[in-house]
Amino acid sequence: MISPRPLLWLAAPVIASTAMVSCNDGSKAAAERARQELSDKETEVEELKSQLGKLKTEVEAGKKAGEKADATLKELEKAREENETLKDEAEELRKANEKLQDEVTAKVRHRAIGEKHERIASPSGKVYRQVVIRKVDDAGVSFGHEAGASTLDEKSAPAAWVQRFRLGVRPPEAPPALAAADAAPAPAALPKGGGKTDKHAVVRSKLPGVLFIGSEKTKGSAFIATRDGTTWLYTAAHVLTQGKGLTVKNADGATLTEFGKCEVATDCDLARIEVSVKEGLALSVVKPGTVTTGQEIVAVGNSGGSDVLTLLNGKVVALGPKEVEVSASVIGGNSGGPVMIQETGEVVGVVCRAEAPREDVWSAGTDFSQVRRFASRIDREVPWRAASLDSLRTENQRISTFDSRTRLVFAMAALEPGQNGLRLDMQVAGGKGPTVMSIFAEHKDVAPVQRLIQMNKQLAEKQLRSSERDLKKRFAGFYQDVLNLVGNDTSNFTPEHFSYVNRKEAELSLKWRNEATKLLTAAANALGR
Repeated sequence: MISPRPLLWLAAPVIASTAMVSCNDGSKAAAERARQELSDKETEVEELKSQLGKLKTEVEAGKKAGEKADATLKELEKAREENETLKDEAEELRKANEKLQDEVTAKVRHRAIGEKHERIASPSGKVYRQVVIRKVDDAGVSFGHEAGASTLDEKSAPAAWVQRFRLGVRPPEAPPALAAADAAPAPAALPKGGGKTDKHAVVRSKLPGVLFIGSEKTKGSAFIATRDGTTWLYTAAHVLTQGKGLTVKNADGATLTEFGKCEVATDCDLARIEVSVKEGLALSVVKPGTVTTGQEIVAVGNSGGSDVLTLLNGKVVALGPKEVEVSASVIGGNSGGPVMIQETGEVVGVVCRAEAPREDVWSAGTDFSQVRRFASRIDREVPWRAASLDSLRTENQRISTFDSRTRLVFAMAALEPGQNGLRLDMQVAGGKGPTVMSIFAEHKDVAPVQRLIQMNKQLAEKQLRSSERDLKKRFAGFYQDVLNLVGNDTSNFTPEHFSYVNRKEAELSLKWRNEATKLLTAAANALGR
């Protein structure tokens, strides 16, 4: 018989085994859940890694974009700076170019003075003959011609002149001294109780004695002063040589019409006319020997021909026996006006001329490379010569007419007469001047010229039958007729009787007339043999 105790022992493992089976089932489930959670976590981690990678990529891209933006901004800033620099350089170049153009224009205009043209036609069709350029400025080209004197501006001048002299273009920029002088303000009333003193007060008190003077071709300045016991109108002589129609008026518009005797200086550009005016208008002249370099002066006059009195500040730069150099920036229209001591209002001299800058290597960087201004001194014993006012007014025209006749003599001397004609189409002056026919056309009213033209026509048409000997005698006769014609005006043409400013040109005109006469005389003698 089996004891019950072993059975109990056997039963125990069975029960335990059953319990173990139950525990193993729970662990598997938990493990499965754990694995699932782990897998989910791993998936989340992968997703996070992926997102982190994207974020890193985006951050890197953003960083690169930022660096690129910074580089672009730097490039833009650099470009802006370069652009500003280029603008500054362009402005400097523009100013330099304008300055150069102004300098070149000033030189071209100055060199044109004295230039002669046989014929000038304006856009309107008007023709001027025997033209001699007298002045070129912003107002236009002033010149003498066989019918008188004229001034053409940008609207009336030939296109070649408009372009060459830059007519109508803005005037060259004034240097600081000129700008300051021209901008001199009108005298302002001093505040009650005192204020800044008007340094021009004395000069302004003398303005009633300063005048506007002009003719049909020019505008200038003048003033009243008493010298040698007589009241005179003083001006630059060249102001009176620009044609007829002299007008004189003061700042109030009152005109002066009665003139007495006229005198011109024999050693400078200065003239005076006796006048009768009310007391108190005459300006005082400085005493001889009292003017010194460095003194402050004021040049008063009709600057630019604007019919407005301007006060131009400056100093006495240098003194000469006949002229005084000043730094006041006088321009066209100031000619004939007084240069006055700023402190006393006394007159030093009369504005007469400007001297163009020198261009040689010695002058570069010196005061001589700038425009220099001069006034004729009247604080001295001026050598005067009596002159006719009408004679002064016609000086330029007389020189122009005289030169025109001289060209006729040269043209006659250049003829080569023969059985076939006179070769009127040939050019004088070595083949560089006008044709003989164009010169003859200017003198078509001269009898010998008319007969020569008629004879040339007959020869060309074979209507004139004459031996070579007779032909030469006839030509010799024509030559002698022209010599007799010009001989009269040659004998009456006296350079010493011209004003100082035109005397050298008159002397040169007479020199060429004598040369032309010699040539024509020789040609006449050769034909008469």
